[in-house]
Amino acid sequence: MLSWFDQHLFEFECPGPECGKVTKEVLSNLDNMRRFACSHCGLTVDLEAEPYRGALSELRRVATELDKQARQRGEVVKRIK
Repeated sequence: MLSWFDQHLFEFECPGPECGKVTKEVLSNLDNMRRFACSHCGLTVDLEAEPYRGALSELRRVATELDKQARQRGEVVKRIK
C-alpha cells in the first residue's frame, strides 16, 4: 500500500489579501520544506510558524499512525520518496 504521507493532501489557502487561492500539496512533498510559495501570487509562508506548523504536525502524526496500523495488519507500506 502507498504510505499515507504520499496520499494525504494538505490544502494551503494563500493568506495574501487579494489572492486566497487554495493549493493542494501531497504531505510527503512538504518534508524538509521550511517555506511554501503560493503558485498564484508568489507570497511565501513560513511552515514552521502557526497555523501551518501545528496543522502539518497533526497530519504527520495521523499519517504515521495509519501507516503503523497498516503494517500491523501485515500490509507492506511504501513511500514514493
